[in-house]
Amino acid sequence: MENTQIYNKRVPVCFQVAGATSNTEIGSTAESVFVVGNSEELGLWSPKQAVLLTRQGESDVWKGVVDIAEGFLLEFRYVVAMVAEPVYEGDKRGIVVSKWETNIKPRQLVVSADCNNETAIFGNYGNLERVGSGWLQGYSEVRLTLKNNSIHMWKSRDQKRRYQIKITPVDLRHRESTTSMIGVDDDDTDGSAGVQPMKGPFPDVEICVLTSDGDFVFRKQSQFGQLYNENDIVVFRAKTYHGQFLAFQVDFFLHNQWEPELFPQYAGFAYILPMNLKRMHGEKFIPITGVKHTPIGQLEELLWHEKTL
Repeated sequence: MENTQIYNKRVPVCFQVAGATSNTEIGSTAESVFVVGNSEELGLWSPKQAVLLTRQGESDVWKGVVDIAEGFLLEFRYVVAMVAEPVYEGDKRGIVVSKWETNIKPRQLVVSADCNNETAIFGNYGNLERVGSGWLQGYSEVRLTLKNNSIHMWKSRDQKRRYQIKITPVDLRHRESTTSMIGVDDDDTDGSAGVQPMKGPFPDVEICVLTSDGDFVFRKQSQFGQLYNENDIVVFRAKTYHGQFLAFQVDFFLHNQWEPELFPQYAGFAYILPMNLKRMHGEKFIPITGVKHTPIGQLEELLWHEKTL
């Protein structure tokens, strides 16, 4: 069936979906739910032109209403994504899709005056459940790989300890002043200035431990990061439209094997800046700074890879 008829009357179509996000993620993620489809109103399958839905309170239900020509055979999919705001005047927004409905056939409906208020389940239709990561193209994916005992502390006492590691994206566009590598200038006594964690929308950094049984799929990091074991190969990834402004803050926590339920003690941090990575080739070496802002070790065997999808 082709959409060759000329349509005049436009009617409101209700889009409502649940299960795309968790209600426990409210406030902790920049990701939202969009609908994209084969009409001009839904972006003609371009994620950059997708329609943003509105979250209903603190639930995982997202809803939106779009006026579309009556009688039109509408095809559409729901996607979970974040908005990358334009850097320069005149640029269009970017959409970084983290997951989308991947059934071979998209959802379909013939537009009518009756708004369908039934709540769909994300990825579940046609007696199938299909959800994939990413989208087809349009953004960069940055991966950081730690291997061959990457955490090297200088003091013998620190070398005997085990560490949890967490990586957070940093937006280099949000800087309060000119700073040193560790983000503290001469007049900053509390460490509040310098490169800041992402203030704008940005996807979570995902992690995959290749040397752990059953942990080969990328997932979100836990609050205090991943325990790094000897000989682990750990891959972190993030997706962005603005790779030139992306840096990573690496936080290290002391692992307490006797009382793991307690908050781990903060041990130090490192900054992985793109301008430094691009000057180096192959394996990278990044200094680790302790809580007293003195160097305590270094990250070794660090592999950095960026590709455009």
